[in-house]
Amino acid sequence: MLHHQLIQDDRDHRHCNHCPLFRENNSVTEAQKLVDEIEHIYLELATQPSLKPSSCVNTLFTRLVQMCVVEYDQDVTHRVLRHPNIQALTGPLRAICSSGEYLLEWYWAGKLVSLYKQEAANPISQFVYYENYVGLSRLELHALEGIGATLTRVVFVGSGPLPLSSILMAQQCAKIRHVDNVDNNHQAIVISSQLVRSLGMQDRLKFHEVDASQYAGYGHADVVILGALVGDKQQKMEFLKRIADDMRPGAVVMVRSAHSLRKLLYPSVEPFELNACGFETLAEVHPHNEVVNSVLIAKRR
Repeated sequence: MLHHQLIQDDRDHRHCNHCPLFRENNSVTEAQKLVDEIEHIYLELATQPSLKPSSCVNTLFTRLVQMCVVEYDQDVTHRVLRHPNIQALTGPLRAICSSGEYLLEWYWAGKLVSLYKQEAANPISQFVYYENYVGLSRLELHALEGIGATLTRVVFVGSGPLPLSSILMAQQCAKIRHVDNVDNNHQAIVISSQLVRSLGMQDRLKFHEVDASQYAGYGHADVVILGALVGDKQQKMEFLKRIADDMRPGAVVMVRSAHSLRKLLYPSVEPFELNACGFETLAEVHPHNEVVNSVLIAKRR
């Protein structure tokens, strides 16, 4: 009888990892480890003298991105995102990521222009996140083609110093005849224009140095793409309401968003929020690989 009881107890112990209490405790432990790591990376980045590419800065951003693209249990993700410390630092962390990404793009845009002058072989593929951008542009094109979007004329809002998305989409899709890249940063417009001329794509890709809310060409666009770094959540909503008045009915807007822990890097936009701006959401695509951004596609009502 005693022997039987010992066997039964052992069996119960072996299976305790399936019980709700064990899973909850495991989720709490894993979530806390992630919270601690995120806080550590944030503090390290926040105290850097500069966010320009360097061995230390690159390592910190790489660790952060790699952590955020992992698919965790939903309960773990919710616990991390709802943690008071994480909620307090999400806004500042996104600002740091935005600054770091801009400086990374600026560095690489200048480097690529120099490499093209040296007639190096396919310099653009040397960009450290080139494959991520290839994956994202393919995902976006497949989603746009899936909803039957006309792709002749595209406007990309927030093209930045390294307009790799515009370049890759134009290279991958012959239907795209014209891309208007909009950015309010003079330096970004200058270096990105130089890069596109180096590629010989200046006839298809044009650049406009103007505040996105003041750009006058939305009414001619088949697709308007809102870059992930354009404004915070509230600014994105205000901008979408603004361009809805200018876009023609049936034209498409594509908004880069984020899901899961990727929300630590970029603001997320939900379909109902896009609908409230005067659009009808047609597709929502979430990556489950190294690609960071989600994609929402909607048409102007």
